[in-house]
Amino acid sequence: MSPTVAEDSALVLVVELFFTFVLVCVALAVSTSRSHPGNGFYGHVVGLSLAGCVFAAGGGASGAAFNPAAVGMSMIGELSWLAVWVHLVGNLLGAVLAAGLFLAFDLDDGGPDRVARTRGAA
Repeated sequence: MSPTVAEDSALVLVVELFFTFVLVCVALAVSTSRSHPGNGFYGHVVGLSLAGCVFAAGGGASGAAFNPAAVGMSMIGELSWLAVWVHLVGNLLGAVLAAGLFLAFDLDDGGPDRVARTRGAA
C-alpha cells in the first residue's frame, strides 16, 4: 500500500526540517566562530555537510532541497504547488530551531550574553 498524501507530507516535512536544521547548525558553527579567524575551510565543511545530508536523506523522500528552492521547482513544473508549503515550513522551522540552538549554546563566542550585549548597544 502506498503512503497517503498526508503521510507523504509529514515525511517530507520531517526530512526537510531535520536536514535543514543540521545544515544550518554546521554553517553557523563554522562560519561565525571567532576562534578560527581567517580559515578557508568553511565552504568545504558546509559543502561536505550538504552532501552528507543529501546522501542520508536519499533524495527520494523530499527531493533533498533543504532550501526554499521548492518555489523554483514549482515554477518549472517539477513540483506541485500544493507541495510547496511542506518544503517552506520544514526549511523555515529547521533554520529557526538551528539559530535558536546556536544562540543558546554558542559559549565559545559569548552565547546568549553576546546577543544581549548586541541588542543593548543598538
